[in-house]
Amino acid sequence: MPPQTKSYSQDQTWAGLRLVTHGQSTTGLLYATPEKVTLRQNPITGAISSTTTRTKGIYVDRCALAPDAGTITCFGWRMHNSLWVAGQWDNSDAEYTDDTAGAQSQTSDAFSTGDAGIADDDGFIIGADAMFDWFSIDIDTNDVGGLADVVVEYSTASVAGVPAWTVIAAPWYAIVDQFTRTDAVIGTGATYFAALSPQWLANNALTWRKWTKAQAAAIGLNVPSDKYIIRVRVDAADPPTTTFATGSGMEIGGLIRSTFDPLTVDNVNSYYDVKEYFPHADGIVFYNTAAAGLATVTCAPVLDGIVV
Repeated sequence: MPPQTKSYSQDQTWAGLRLVTHGQSTTGLLYATPEKVTLRQNPITGAISSTTTRTKGIYVDRCALAPDAGTITCFGWRMHNSLWVAGQWDNSDAEYTDDTAGAQSQTSDAFSTGDAGIADDDGFIIGADAMFDWFSIDIDTNDVGGLADVVVEYSTASVAGVPAWTVIAAPWYAIVDQFTRTDAVIGTGATYFAALSPQWLANNALTWRKWTKAQAAAIGLNVPSDKYIIRVRVDAADPPTTTFATGSGMEIGGLIRSTFDPLTVDNVNSYYDVKEYFPHADGIVFYNTAAAGLATVTCAPVLDGIVV
């Protein structure tokens, strides 16, 4: 199959890439995999029904980023919905409540970023079949009485197999928006995007563990097993005092190229040979911190050679 090539001008201004309300849609994606329609016929009535699903798997040949000064730019892939779960974490009861349907919904306020009890260390969990290094959610209702610090952690285990949460500390953790906020309120009308440094994932790939059923049960009730997990929780000292922020349209995925790198400075204006197949992907995404709410991108990425 010949490559399907997508190229974008470096000088073109892109409006609407992954804006609020774009989560869980194909709007603003640089590329989305084809949809597959499956037809079924009822053997008794003869009625025909259909289901539509998006296929998985994208090969990227090369890409380039040319960001404006002072902006953070990330180019990556979006993980297929069938491969990840999300839900609320109640720390006092050590219990996970699955709310994947809410997280993946486009309905406003479908997903809460914390348990209804508003207690110390409450928050939410994302678990995926494959490692991921970014996630985002559209915030529909801000948290009330916030002024909280946020802790981001990942699933690990000791040599003896004892499961634990390990904090992702600076300079490795989330790079933009308020999932790393200090004494701030998650506000409305924005896509809150968090990404890990590519170096963090490279350095911690061996310590990020999928817990067995027994290990997950030791962490808490209903905690997902056989998933790479990230937990985002408020600091015990200052949780939101009334309600957690609620949102919709959550997405997760992996970085292919990013201008955020605490250790090295890349020549991001040149082409980068990716030449990699991403089996869990159903779309190619682009984030930029220029303009409020990621409203416009004055430095479009270049993407070549997509093969599905």
